Amino acid sequence: MSLGDFALMTLASAAILEAWFKGSIFALRRAKFEESDGRFAELMTCPFCLSYHAPWLAALLLWLPGLWLDGSWREVSRVPLYSLSITFLLNRVRQWIT
Repeated sequence: MSLGDFALMTLASAAILEAWFKGSIFALRRAKFEESDGRFAELMTCPFCLSYHAPWLAALLLWLPGLWLDGSWREVSRVPLYSLSITFLLNRVRQWIT
């Protein structure tokens, strides 16, 4: 993994966490976890706890599959990774200027 990939993974993981904990699209799912008991429900409702697992899950799902592809297909497979990273940065800029 290059330094650029590491930076992209960091930003993408932050975007995933932000979408999960702040996104209205996941509100019903979060509410179900908040009403549930157990370790998994606790993990899914704790930003600190989930922040330890989001990076390796993102790497597994968004970065690792590209290792088996060649050339431009490798870059195409990483479009979700790029998209999440850019979205996170744009949200920070939007918060900064408003």
